[in-house]
Amino acid sequence: MKSSFENYRILVEVIGEESAAKLSKFADGSYFYVPKYATVTRQQRNEAIRRDYSSGMTINQLHRKYELTERQIRKITHLK
Repeated sequence: MKSSFENYRILVEVIGEESAAKLSKFADGSYFYVPKYATVTRQQRNEAIRRDYSSGMTINQLHRKYELTERQIRKITHLK
């Protein structure tokens, strides 16, 4: 098991010392959930897909660009 210091060192490497200190003060030793990156960025990705679709990109082009299935692209663009 990693020590608290080791976890803090990794946190400093990822977000920097100042941000790590702020986060440490905020959490104050408690645990909290950090969502997956894909979850955090999904809305922005979907908005970009809708913009690209409105600009004339085809479902097939969008599927290749965003590495999603055509079915997923259709669902995001509200096409059946």
